[in-house]
Amino acid sequence: MLASPDQPAQGSIPSCATLCTAANAVRKSPVKTKRLSVCSRNQWRSPAAEALFKNHPRYEARSAGPVNGARLKLKAGRIGGADIIFCSEKKPATLMEQRFASEFAYKPLIVLRIPDHFGFMTPALIALLRTELSPHLDLCVNCHSAIGSTLAMESVHSCASP
Repeated sequence: MLASPDQPAQGSIPSCATLCTAANAVRKSPVKTKRLSVCSRNQWRSPAAEALFKNHPRYEARSAGPVNGARLKLKAGRIGGADIIFCSEKKPATLMEQRFASEFAYKPLIVLRIPDHFGFMTPALIALLRTELSPHLDLCVNCHSAIGSTLAMESVHSCASP
C-alpha cells in the first residue's frame, strides 16, 4: 500500500517533521504532566533537567535531592505530586525507594544514565539529558529539542534534520 505524503507507509519510520507536527498537536492539551527530576544533591543534573522544561506547554518540571545537604531536599509531597519521576542514576533512586516506599505506589520511576561529573547547564550535560529523556518525553528524535520549550523554536518546532 502506498503512503500519502502526510502518512508514512506501514512499518516505515516517520520523518522528523511528521513527528514534530504530531507532537505539536498533542502538546496543546491543557493538562500538564508533572515531572520530577532527582539527583543526589540537587545541584547540577536535576536542576538542569528542570530548566530544560521551564515554560514547556506539556510538562511542569520540578527537582529535588534525597541526601542531607541537597539544595532542595526531596520530601513525600514532591513525590506524591509527580506523575513521572526521573533519577539521574541508580543510587538516588534506591534512596528514594527506601525512604518513600508508600509514595511510589504506581508512580513511574525512570533511572537515567547521567553520572555526577557535569557542571550546571554545560553543553555536555544538556546533550546527555536530551538523549536520555527523549525516549520518555516530547523531544524531537533527531535534534532532541524539547518541543514547545524555551530551548526550541517559539511556537512550532520544525527540525532541519533530514
